Order: sequence, then structure tokens, then C-alpha cells
Amino acid sequence: MAHHEVDQAIYTSEKNYKRRGYQLVARSTGVNSDIAREISQWSPSHGAILSTERNAHCVSFFPVTPDKIAIGRTVYGLPEYSGRGGLQVYTHYLIVKREHLAGFDNDAWKLWTVARSQGLMQWAPRQDSSLPTLSLIDHWALVDAPQRHFDRSELVSSVRDSLASGRRVAVIDPERPFELLKHIFAAVAPESRLDVSFGVGLKPSVERPFKLQIIPKVDLDIRTTLSSEQVAIVQNDRLCQLAIQ
Repeated sequence: MAHHEVDQAIYTSEKNYKRRGYQLVARSTGVNSDIAREISQWSPSHGAILSTERNAHCVSFFPVTPDKIAIGRTVYGLPEYSGRGGLQVYTHYLIVKREHLAGFDNDAWKLWTVARSQGLMQWAPRQDSSLPTLSLIDHWALVDAPQRHFDRSELVSSVRDSLASGRRVAVIDPERPFELLKHIFAAVAPESRLDVSFGVGLKPSVERPFKLQIIPKVDLDIRTTLSSEQVAIVQNDRLCQLAIQ
């Protein structure tokens, strides 16, 4: 069973001696300024978690360099220091070399599941600005344990084909988003999986140009954002091009 050393970073809202607001507040030594800048561009801020449940969590996956990819878990943190109300949006990232994903069959969902099973990417009330690297096991036998029946094969095939054609897709799924993500990635060819950036549970934004998004709801604001980016939407298991009514 192989172990890989991976870097980590934390992005959230904080007031410190350097600056205030959403920023990269902590990172390990392998997160250089270029990677930090890329993470900051993709990271969610206030209001980006679409669910209002206190225990809501989101996941994202995107490239930060030609040979490294970030996978993040986004949750609610402490009350906003600024007094504007609400809770901090807190994202903990692992930064992984593309070659290390081979141990997970190039499947980011498997990587995320194993990282969570190891207790990684947990929320903490306060972090030092300097973080250690982490040891990640590339063993995912438990991930492939038998699952309950999943009856949306036509939807999965449609999304897979759209991604293969270069189309960006947003799927509306309020009930089983992570299970759907698992099956979509299983359907995508292994050699193409690392090119499918994704976000689950996050409000669509032009700053986060995911190729695949799975979100619990769609409103006029979300429709406008997706339409401006030429993203196709799947609602009620039907794929169509977005149009603002």
C-alpha cells in the first residue's frame, strides 16, 4: 500500500496583521505563490454554499499547475468577523500531483473519499499559517464496496458524452449529488478523468469555470451565470441549453 506526501492549503475569511477578508490563510511549503494565486481565484467566499444547513459540505476539483491538481472540501466555519452576518465559508485543499492520481484510477471522487476516510480536510477553529504536508494512502478498496442500486444510467451517459464533446454541464440534483458524481466519474474514460474539473454544492461563478457542476437548485441568478458561460443544464434528467426566460 503506497503513501504519497501531499500539500495542503486553507482558504477562508479572516482578519490578520496583513489583510482582512477572504484569503489563503494557511499552506504547506509546496504551495508556492503561483499555486496560491490559482487556488485563490477558484475558491468560494461568502454566500457560495447553496445549502443553508449548518453541516452542509461541498467539494471541488481543479488544476493549479500543469502537473498538480487541487481538491477541496468547503464547509461553514465560525460567524463572520466582519459583522455582516452569516458564517465563514471555509475550504481545506489537498494539492496532489497528477501522477499520484494513478493510484486512484485517475478518479478524483475516489481520492476525496479516501482522504475523508483518513480524517483529512476537517474544519478547525484556527490554523497556523504554516501547515505540514500530509501522508495520503492510495488504497481505495472500500470505495468500491457494493453500493445501493442506482437507476440513472441514461443521465450519466448523457453527461459523460457531453463532457467528452467539450461541453460544460451543470446538473440539478438536490438529493444524491455525491452518488451521482461517483457514477459520472466511473463512466468517464480513465485517461480523461483528470481533465474534468468539478464543483458540487457551490454557487456557479465565472471565477470557477468547472466543466461539471452538481447543484441542488437553480434560480434566475444561477441561470444567468450559467447562460453567460454557455453551460448546459440537466434538470429532471433532461439536458438542454440554458436560456434566460
